[in-house]
Amino acid sequence: MRSVPVAIVIVAIVTMATYWNSIDVPFQFDDNAAIVDNPAIRHLEDPLRVLTYGEPARPLLNLSFALNYRLNGLDPRGYHAVNLALHIANAALLVVLVCLLARRHLAPDGRDNEAATFALIAGLLFAVHPVNTESVTYIWGRSGVLCALFYLTALILFVAAHPQNRPARAGLYWASLGCFVAALASKATALSLPLLLLVIDYLFLSRGSTRAVARSWVGRHAPFVIVALVRCAFELRDHIASLTGLQPASGNEPLLKLYDSWPEGLDLLTNLWTQIGVFTRALGTLFYPLNLNVDHDVVVSRSWQEPTVIAGSALLVAWLGGAVWLRRREPWLAFAMAWIVVSLVFFFAVPLRDAFVERRMYLPSAGFAIGAVVALIWASDRIAVRFNRPWSAPIALLLGCVIVIGATSTTIARNRIWMEPAWLWQDASTKSPHKVRPLINLSVVQLRNHQYRDALAIADKAIALAPGSGPAHLNRVDAYRGLGAHDAAASAYVQALQAHPAHATAWLFKHFAYLGPARPKLRSAIEDMVARFPELDAEVGIALGLIAVQFMDDKPSGLRLLCASLARLQDKAVLDYYHRRPLRELVAKLRSARMGQ
Repeated sequence: MRSVPVAIVIVAIVTMATYWNSIDVPFQFDDNAAIVDNPAIRHLEDPLRVLTYGEPARPLLNLSFALNYRLNGLDPRGYHAVNLALHIANAALLVVLVCLLARRHLAPDGRDNEAATFALIAGLLFAVHPVNTESVTYIWGRSGVLCALFYLTALILFVAAHPQNRPARAGLYWASLGCFVAALASKATALSLPLLLLVIDYLFLSRGSTRAVARSWVGRHAPFVIVALVRCAFELRDHIASLTGLQPASGNEPLLKLYDSWPEGLDLLTNLWTQIGVFTRALGTLFYPLNLNVDHDVVVSRSWQEPTVIAGSALLVAWLGGAVWLRRREPWLAFAMAWIVVSLVFFFAVPLRDAFVERRMYLPSAGFAIGAVVALIWASDRIAVRFNRPWSAPIALLLGCVIVIGATSTTIARNRIWMEPAWLWQDASTKSPHKVRPLINLSVVQLRNHQYRDALAIADKAIALAPGSGPAHLNRVDAYRGLGAHDAAASAYVQALQAHPAHATAWLFKHFAYLGPARPKLRSAIEDMVARFPELDAEVGIALGLIAVQFMDDKPSGLRLLCASLARLQDKAVLDYYHRRPLRELVAKLRSARMGQ
């Protein structure tokens, strides 16, 4: 296989065949908040709003959703087609990157013509690896795929712009820096790029010379580090505000959305111990991707003395030590091992809501694919020497094809699970039996399917696991309401408020219209909430005011509370959160009624 274009075509065909059954997957999980309930993507004529709404750290992601909405509306097939096209492009970029480096380093001594073959295997392994289903099939996973597009392009341009090439290619360097900025605008995990560029420079471009790397530091690496530091400052600012409870992680999400995802007391050191313990699991998804799960159950580690942290530390030290030891003997294998760790560094440093999700392995899987190619080459060389035949490349290609076929079948099977929300969350609840969120989401799916008794049983199971889980209690409320048991629904609603009163804002607004037949208990719940929040914030005031106006006899005081709360509500994102629900006409009528009085 001597032609890079032919290799790219083969990778594209295999990838399309593997992910073709993902095109009809419906919107799942966070797709609803990011797309279905996102008002900004409906206003492409206002690009500033599109770029700044929701996830301020990912403007290009929101822009891509807006373009999708302009072309496809709320048809998920168009969004999946874009995800698939981006994934194919990333696999092609990996082929180009491997070829660019392999022609000088992977196949020396007259074997340069085999570089495209090795690159083909790497591209195929990356394209069909089962761990990438969450990034490709899950529309919200586009952030990692889009980030990788610019990340890999930046790597290629950086290598192509090395000083040993013609001076005219210096422009490629600035294009590489621009791609780095675009990657950061897609997802903050691109912060690892400057470190990976140092690894590439040391192992390949400077041929293991630290002096050569040091000499090129100011001219080639410093600009990337400066850009990364600026972006990191914004990232830490947002996370510190979120972790201290001063604001939600994104302006369009109610606090309710964050409850079951965040471990209590999460700080930088706790996150570090947890991520070290998770490192074993992360590698497991690359080497043995047969137990994939959309919602892994990870226990937060609070001390370096915990067994999972000790085991993860030993593996991490051995992994990095092996990479250092192999840097001269097998630079490509050292590069692959370093790639995996470097692309996970961001998660070691920044606490996130989930300790581990599989879509974080998208970039590491590219490093894994390169390492797998090196292992295949090593195995094929040993077989060729054993039988004294020049079969190295054909054997490597054959072994690669066997692995690709196995990975493809696993990925196709995993995509089928994403076809139905009930299948997805049933699978997650089975694999994470002690985690409450899969049960909460499975209960929501059953409510949408009008399977109220099943939803009630699942909600009760979730409450047994986590008695303080407000969303589980609210699912119980909806199940009773669907069964027509309004008194039981009102009692469950009061229990939900008592279980976690800090999230009364979203709960009151979401459920105030459902419990009208049970007014006495609802009035008691309102009085209890007023007692708990003597200085009501604007959102709670709006919710209580609407309840008082619609269901209670005390309409004048309800109107006063509602209008005063609306006047205090200044946050544009929160206003959008209310306006995208059927509230605007009601608020206008209530204001008119107040003016009439």
